[in-house]
Amino acid sequence: MYIGSSLNEWFITTSFVIFQILNQIIMFDNLIMLVVESLKYLTGLSYDFLAYCIIEVLMQPNRVNSKQTNGMAASWLVNLSVFCGSIYKKYNIELVGILQYVCNQMKSHKR
Repeated sequence: MYIGSSLNEWFITTSFVIFQILNQIIMFDNLIMLVVESLKYLTGLSYDFLAYCIIEVLMQPNRVNSKQTNGMAASWLVNLSVFCGSIYKKYNIELVGILQYVCNQMKSHKR
């Protein structure tokens, strides 16, 4: 409980913590469920900010150009999508922002 409640304070005060957590999740898939469980103490505003940070990670130019291997998506994208699916399934987070971003990217054929 201490880590989860501390995360809420960090989420509100600085975005650096969120981006560091997302970067660790992208690199290490075994952290996904641990982080998902620790997010249960966040407020609605913190969940909205987390969704914004996920979109920011998706928009990073160095990630956009990463190559697919053997017809599979890049591992960072797989890890991020598993994390997103887990948090959106477990917690009541609005999906409109991230779905709109994905739809806009599909329309523009960027990815």
